[in-house]
Amino acid sequence: MYLKIKIEWRLLNYVHQLDKLINRDNCTKIIYNCLILKEIITPKKRMADWETDVNRELDIDDWLDDFKTIYKCTTSTKLRNFDYRFRIRDVLTNTRLYKMGISSTEQCYLCGDKESIIHLYWECEYNKRLWERLKNIISNANLQIPNKSECMLGRDEESTVEDIVYLLCTITKKFIHDGKCNKLKPNINRLISNIISVKDSEEKLARKKGKDKYRDFLKNWGKINLI
Repeated sequence: MYLKIKIEWRLLNYVHQLDKLINRDNCTKIIYNCLILKEIITPKKRMADWETDVNRELDIDDWLDDFKTIYKCTTSTKLRNFDYRFRIRDVLTNTRLYKMGISSTEQCYLCGDKESIIHLYWECEYNKRLWERLKNIISNANLQIPNKSECMLGRDEESTVEDIVYLLCTITKKFIHDGKCNKLKPNINRLISNIISVKDSEEKLARKKGKDKYRDFLKNWGKINLI
């Protein structure tokens, strides 16, 4: 490809630099190192939006570490991917779609209020019923009931909410997300079915990985009664 560059173009200064680079033995490594040295820009705007939504001050280092939490909770690629997208606020709402010119309204598809992220996933009266049912499940397991901030983003420094609780919260948020995408009204029985499906998948994988992993599975899921 380089040889196809016109001779007169090679007279340009930057092409001379390219000549020097091409002739070096470690050319590929140099280019690779240049690419990975790109400065990482912290998504401060998204952090600020979450601070407003959940009324919680976020420390940048702790917030970035929290992205790892879901990996301790589940092996599900879909849930891990959704958790990442949710944390960076890359989820569909009518407020966002309206700004993009895709939706004709900012209203919630369920209740008619403005459909922001915090409204759809927490404040909407229809989805509140899902959270109330989830809190009952958590309470019956004698686990700490998470507050709004913990349901949305997981533990803070003072929180004692267990990983299984955050996993249940993530499953619920993913369920709300799927309902939004498919224009479905929330249904508690379907949510329970989703939780059971994740539990069954986790159990199968834990059994395959041996006694220690299965013991960890029982420790996490043993208290959860979904009947």
